[in-house]
Amino acid sequence: MTILHFYRILIMSFLSNVILMCGIYLERHDADSNIHRFYALTISPGIFSDWSLVREWGRVGSPGTVRSNWYESEEEAIKAQNDILRTKQRRGYTLAAITC
Repeated sequence: MTILHFYRILIMSFLSNVILMCGIYLERHDADSNIHRFYALTISPGIFSDWSLVREWGRVGSPGTVRSNWYESEEEAIKAQNDILRTKQRRGYTLAAITC
C-alpha cells in the first residue's frame, strides 16, 4: 500500500463520516550492527476538534517509547507526520505497513 492509497482511504472515511485511526509503521534493520528498530506514526482526532500525532519508537519486539503531539488542524498533523516520515526515510527506515 502506498502513501497515496493511505490518504485516499483517510479522505473517503471522512467523507462517509467514519473516523479511522490510521498509522504508518517503519523499520530499520542492519544485521552487521545488530540494529533492528521501528518507528510508528498515528494520526487521530481529539474530542475538542484537535488532532494528535502519536509517535512510538524502539527496538523491534520490545515496547517502545510513546510521545503525543497535538495540533489544531488535521492538515498540521499530516504535515508534521510527513516531515517525520521523510526524516526517518533519509535515515534508512523503510515503510513496513500502513494500517487503518
